[in-house]
Amino acid sequence: MPQYKCLNFKLEELVPRELFAKYGTACWELFDSNALRTIDELREYFGVSVTINNWVWGGKLENCGFRTPDYYKEFSRSQHLYGRAFDLHFAGMSAEDVRQEIVYRRKFANKFIHIGGMELDVDWVHIDTRNTDKGRPESGGIFLFKP
Repeated sequence: MPQYKCLNFKLEELVPRELFAKYGTACWELFDSNALRTIDELREYFGVSVTINNWVWGGKLENCGFRTPDYYKEFSRSQHLYGRAFDLHFAGMSAEDVRQEIVYRRKFANKFIHIGGMELDVDWVHIDTRNTDKGRPESGGIFLFKP
């Protein structure tokens, strides 16, 4: 199967500045292809601008996609370390509205099938493609967790 590269995001939007400077396009190898397909699907479905990292345009967001182990002060099981998680900021939409739509479409329209986890009570939309059996029917099988 050929390597998947996002249709709707530049690589710079997915990795920290230093990582991109050191490895360039080889950073595509860091990601789970289902995670990349999912963020493309989300951007297309919602039809609005979605920001992950914006450092390349002078913004402050740099660690909303792939994170290196040195980002964490102690041991972490974060899906960001494995290229399976993104923190998304949807233009003109609240994170809660986006989460509710994702759960609804997952349950009733079989959309966003690769999302395994979604974080609650944050101002961004954290999605990940973890392999989990912790999802509940009311969430369409998505494991919902709090920070």
